[in-house]
Amino acid sequence: MATGQYEMGTFFTTMRPDPDSILAGRFQSKQGKNYAQMSDPVMDQLLAEGRSSYDDAVRAAAYREVQQRIFDTAWYGTVWYRKYFDGYRKRVQGRIATQEPNWNLRSAWLSA
Repeated sequence: MATGQYEMGTFFTTMRPDPDSILAGRFQSKQGKNYAQMSDPVMDQLLAEGRSSYDDAVRAAAYREVQQRIFDTAWYGTVWYRKYFDGYRKRVQGRIATQEPNWNLRSAWLSA
């Protein structure tokens, strides 16, 4: 996909704890997962605003604008989104919750 020699591509992604970790890679100019090879100075500036603040309200506003820009420019479209639900007994302790489709059980143990 890095060559950009295609008419359409698809990709799978999951939720991340910080929006910048997924948005910058896909939508910032010259980033590794920017497979559409989009180069949008407005988008780059919005991503920089979100990344440069520790204020949650400022970050939320910037990333809302990023999402609106994605929609308005139509570089990408969401076809579908699958929710993940995890179920486990109360005896399972120490499990780290994730939005990934697999469980990370390295830190988990069973209580008595």
